[in-house]
Amino acid sequence: MGTRALALILVTAGLSGCATTQLSRARKDFYEGDLASATTTLQDATTADTDHVLLLMERGMVKHASGRHKASAADWLEAVETIERLDKVSVSRQTASFVTSDRVKTFRGFPYERTLLHAFSALNYFAMALWDDAAVEARNVIDRLENLNGFPDDAYSRYLAAFCLELIGNADGARRQYEAADSLTATLAITSTGTIIPSSEGKATDEQNRARSEGAELLCFVSIGRGPDGHGRVRGRGRWGSTPFVEVYAKNELLGRSYALGNTSMLYDRTQDKLAAIRAAKEISRVVIKEGLASSVGEDNPALGMLLWIAMFAFEGQPERRWETLPLSLQVARVKCPDDLRRVKLVYRGHNGSIQGQEVFSTPLTRRRSTFVTFARSSPP
Repeated sequence: MGTRALALILVTAGLSGCATTQLSRARKDFYEGDLASATTTLQDATTADTDHVLLLMERGMVKHASGRHKASAADWLEAVETIERLDKVSVSRQTASFVTSDRVKTFRGFPYERTLLHAFSALNYFAMALWDDAAVEARNVIDRLENLNGFPDDAYSRYLAAFCLELIGNADGARRQYEAADSLTATLAITSTGTIIPSSEGKATDEQNRARSEGAELLCFVSIGRGPDGHGRVRGRGRWGSTPFVEVYAKNELLGRSYALGNTSMLYDRTQDKLAAIRAAKEISRVVIKEGLASSVGEDNPALGMLLWIAMFAFEGQPERRWETLPLSLQVARVKCPDDLRRVKLVYRGHNGSIQGQEVFSTPLTRRRSTFVTFARSSPP
């Protein structure tokens, strides 16, 4: 290895280490509720290309939680565009990363992290009442989930995509995604129109569906806890227990509760299982690790781009870097509400049903015809 190449690797590693320190500090501030400090830390953070996508993911989440939805959407859009560009890079251009440590390799995110980029971007557009933009993200979610190559599917993202399509009048597209979400939930029953009830209560009756279609309703997308770190560890499980949920109130009246449709720890574990199977079976190495085929990856073949990424990722080792500001539990509450809804109160319940926090807010709260939309995340303890 030449002197110049070695110097470049050392500089890159140094920048990556600097970024790691800044990210760690910002994550700590984020989970302590100090969003201002987290924003300041990440705003001018300097990273090598290897950490650029991760920085954008984390910075977008801090802005999202701070109510800076337009700026958050911009960061996440840049992250998506960077990932897509990286997926088109041939194996030969990644040779330098193969002779360095895992920490120096370019972070691109697990498939579920890539999908959640679009899902959370849709929430930003909800806050700005940009329904068509949210629908674009819904289609991006669906494209991701239809090209998983054996990686885990996600009922929460399916449901959110369905709701986006429902809001713009695409009833057939919404129905297909609601049904896909239903097939992924063992303990819940989701109807073709989005009603969510426990499976133990059977299917929603025609009367329940009619009642939901009359008057106003509220969709609340709820995030609870903190997702896994680069080692797959999840902090704060004791606080929330295995079945956290949120009660939704308006004018001191209980409207209903949330139901968990996704769990990032489970997505992480199933992703690890898939990667282990790929490494053991070498099932795609003969197809993908060929320079001629790798260099042919283009916009007309996104699935091949994903296969290239899987091969490089699975066989060259895994960076211990994750989108750590993702929540643990991804939930949805769909409830009837007053037509003049102005404020929403959420009561977070964790271990053994204990109250872990509550909040009353009036924003983000947007309306599309008779449907109100909001989202929230559990505050630090």
